[in-house]
Amino acid sequence: MVYLNIKRDIIVNAVIFLVSIIFLLIIIPTQIRVEIGEHGVTATTFPKLASIIIILASLFEIIINWKGMDWIDLKKHQLKSGQIKDTLAVTGRPLVVIVATVIYAFVLIELLGFVTSTVFVMMCLMLFLDEKRLNIVVIVSLVLPLIINFAFSKLLYVRFPSGIMGLF
Repeated sequence: MVYLNIKRDIIVNAVIFLVSIIFLLIIIPTQIRVEIGEHGVTATTFPKLASIIIILASLFEIIINWKGMDWIDLKKHQLKSGQIKDTLAVTGRPLVVIVATVIYAFVLIELLGFVTSTVFVMMCLMLFLDEKRLNIVVIVSLVLPLIINFAFSKLLYVRFPSGIMGLF
């Protein structure tokens, strides 16, 4: 089981690494206007810094997990225990969450708006992650985005996208 967790960690960190590279090289330069602030800091400085930190951290995790893995013993162990087929099932869960988050961040928020898309994504992810209590799923998915939207729009004066329909 340790081998399976290490392999899953390598795959998940590789996906995080690739998404962060895409974010750093494509999304930030095309989506954020570059206006130099009073201290020479642009609007892209902190997103680029965060992307670089995430890239380095995921690369570090990949290297650590790669070095700690005995590849020959792994194959023998997986063949004996029948875990090769189970690897995708264990690895697939984090990958689905990552893909859903990327789709949410770059597609749904622009189309449906922050509140509507967050309610939808939170419900889907909570059900996907096996939350059995439907009342908790509904309450958290409805209340949390509204609180966040209220806090940012009324207290911090930051507007989230309202989407094509302009509901929230």
